[in-house]
Amino acid sequence: MVEEKKENKLLFWRFYPSFCIVFFNTVAVFILINILIFFGRSVFYEPRDFVHIYEPFTQFAQKPEQRDGFNITREGYRKIKDQGPWPPNTDRYNVFVFGGSTTLGVGVRDDQAIPSYLQEYLRGKLTSSEVNVYNFGRTSYFSAQETILFVRLLTQGKIPNLAIFVDGLNEFFYETGEPKYTNLFRKFMSNPYETRLGNSLQSFLQDLPVTRVLDKVAKKIIGDRAARIEEGDVEAKTAVIKRYLENKRIIEAIGNGYGVDVLFVWQPVPTYKYDLRYHAHYDGNRDAFEQHVRSGLGYRVFADIRERQAVGGNFLWLGDIQENSTENLYVDRVHYTSLFSRKIANLIGRFAHSNSLCCEH
Repeated sequence: MVEEKKENKLLFWRFYPSFCIVFFNTVAVFILINILIFFGRSVFYEPRDFVHIYEPFTQFAQKPEQRDGFNITREGYRKIKDQGPWPPNTDRYNVFVFGGSTTLGVGVRDDQAIPSYLQEYLRGKLTSSEVNVYNFGRTSYFSAQETILFVRLLTQGKIPNLAIFVDGLNEFFYETGEPKYTNLFRKFMSNPYETRLGNSLQSFLQDLPVTRVLDKVAKKIIGDRAARIEEGDVEAKTAVIKRYLENKRIIEAIGNGYGVDVLFVWQPVPTYKYDLRYHAHYDGNRDAFEQHVRSGLGYRVFADIRERQAVGGNFLWLGDIQENSTENLYVDRVHYTSLFSRKIANLIGRFAHSNSLCCEH
């Protein structure tokens, strides 16, 4: 018995160093992989432009940040070229632009986002600097949250002369009408104390760069889910459009009560009337668009609705402006290049000016 114990002890110490080497090297490799992927997050990781903080009523907002080419103020807007003052100067013609990440300008610099080019266009039309535009685009926002943000600004006494709402893409991404973090909030509120630690651990593991890489690999292995997402849900798309038009109606009523002109823009998306052969970030796998693929059918449904009923003189349809384009218009899957942002801004500015929505003060 004594000899057996000695032998087991010798075996333990014989293999212990090898075990330590394997274990600590595995941990070191795991950490190194995460570090390498983190610094290469342009490929594997969500852009820093998507970092959110909690905000009452809207659920979340962009995190204030100051870095080269990307500046989010504490007041919630992204700076543009020749940014006007905050609070807005009431002696100037002030324009608030609301929308999602395409309006915010993910992938381009502050001065290359749609609101920046819009200010440049309107000032050029008026040959003066009396127009100040504010970029309230926020990643993952759709019309319901934009309505709430608009109301919050009005109740704070920040009343623009013109409010522009650029939508379409995220209306179908969030098809159920629930904002991005709704399930997380719901889970927390169902049992805030017991789930707090579990949620923190789950979030930590999900945010590891290596986890994100494995998730992307798994999606490729699973195959093309996008076609299955799109098939047979015309009714769901119709419901999304009805919700959007109701939000539009609410915004119009609020704007009328505060003396604010409102303009609604239906934006272009890569999955509708665009030849994807020219899309620099499309590799033939529709699954790469994830839930954004829903907008293809959604836009076709909305186009049919527009043929049967008037949407209003303050509505600008830009859904098919890329139909005959033979150039790349996107910096990633869905966000616009600076040249395409300028084109969209100019079309918005021309429409607003020609329809007397801007810029009489």
